Amino acid sequence: MAKASSSYFRLTLIVLAGLALTASAYGNAIFTAFQTDPNLLGEENVPFNTSQTGTMIDGFAGPTKVQFSSPTTLTASAGSNAFSAVNADVGAVINSLTITLPLGDTFGDFIVGMHKVPPPTIEFNVVATMSDGTTRTSQDFRFTGNTTTFLTVTTTGGAKITKLTFNSPSTGFSTLSNIRISDIEPIPEPSSMLLLGSGVLVFAQVLRRKLS
Repeated sequence: MAKASSSYFRLTLIVLAGLALTASAYGNAIFTAFQTDPNLLGEENVPFNTSQTGTMIDGFAGPTKVQFSSPTTLTASAGSNAFSAVNADVGAVINSLTITLPLGDTFGDFIVGMHKVPPPTIEFNVVATMSDGTTRTSQDFRFTGNTTTFLTVTTTGGAKITKLTFNSPSTGFSTLSNIRISDIEPIPEPSSMLLLGSGVLVFAQVLRRKLS
C-alpha cells in the first residue's frame, strides 16, 4: 500500500508540472501583414518619451518599457510613436531589429507599420520567441508600393511572447510607426512564485497523507 501511495504521489506531482506548461505548449503566434491599419481594439501605443539616437532605444506602453535594438543606428523624436534608421532620407535601412520588454515581461499582441523610401519594396520575416523558449517563424512577406505595411502578431491558447526579431536582409525598411502592444503580463514577483510553490507543496502533503 505504501509503495502504491508513493507512486500516486509522484504521478500527482508530474501532472501538476504538466498542467503548468499546458498553455504555452498549445499556444501559437499568428503573423498577418496588411497594407491598411487593422486598428485592433485594446492595443496600447508605444511612444518615445525622450528624443533618442543609438542602436538601442526605449519606448513605453504606460509604465512598461519596450526596447528596440538593431545593428543599425536608430533615431526617435520625443513624443512620437515612430522611429527610423539614421539617414533614412538618403537610403539607410534597418535590416535586423529585435523587440523585447527588458524587465522580463511578456506580451500577447503587437502591431507596427513598416515603411521604406524608394524603391518601395519590403521583404521580411519575423521570429517570435515564446515564453516557453520555443520559436515561431512567419512566412516570408513581400510588399511593393509607396505605402505602409502593417504587421500584426497575435497569439492563441494563452501563449505569450518574450521577443520579436525582424529580418529583412534583402531590402530593409526605413521607418517603423504606429507601434502598439497589448496583453502585457508582468514577470511574477518572487513572493508570488514562493506562494504558488508553497500551495503546491501543501496540496501534495495533504494528498500523501490521504493515500498513506
